[in-house]
Amino acid sequence: MATFEQESPSGGVMLLTLAILCFFQALGEWVSVLSGLPIPGPVLGMVFLFITLLLKPGLNHHIAAASEQLLKSMMVMFIPVCVGIMTSYTLLKGQWLALVVAIVISTVLAMAVGALVMHKVMKHLEKQAHNQKKAVSDVE
Repeated sequence: MATFEQESPSGGVMLLTLAILCFFQALGEWVSVLSGLPIPGPVLGMVFLFITLLLKPGLNHHIAAASEQLLKSMMVMFIPVCVGIMTSYTLLKGQWLALVVAIVISTVLAMAVGALVMHKVMKHLEKQAHNQKKAVSDVE
């Protein structure tokens, strides 16, 4: 069984990945503030990172391992949000029904959209695999 040290990326790779992620978040914030767009900077940063990964696929190789480690500890990122909700309890207690409805509806919508996208991706991958098998059998 592999240990955490064997699975985790080196410190340099982790720092490079964090620098890349921070760069794109800062770029998103900068564009959001300067353009006046009503889109949060981190969201714009993720869009810019996505576009960069599409244009330069080799970058994915450099950030994949460290990103996996960040995703494994993602729950830690929710602690400040939870603390903020607890400290704002008095402001939110009169709005609990609206919050519950919004959370339930957004969760159901997110799950439905995720399922539809996954279904389309799976059909596309199956079609590609079928076409590759057909091309190989045609050659033989």
